[in-house]
Amino acid sequence: MNPGGDVVSAEEWKASRGAWLPTSDDQAYIESLMKSHFEPGRFGPWIAPPTKGIDQKTTDFEYVKAP
Repeated sequence: MNPGGDVVSAEEWKASRGAWLPTSDDQAYIESLMKSHFEPGRFGPWIAPPTKGIDQKTTDFEYVKAP
């Protein structure tokens, strides 16, 4: 199937899959975003910070001790 949901031939799939699926550059970009943050109050760039923490605690509460 193509991105529009239409069934395509095997030849069309092989010819177009590079345009329809993520590339290795796309994967490298995603991996560059996925950095761990262990400091209270810091969040990864791929996620929006919550408005409040668990059990109404502040977002800078240290829920887990960093390794």
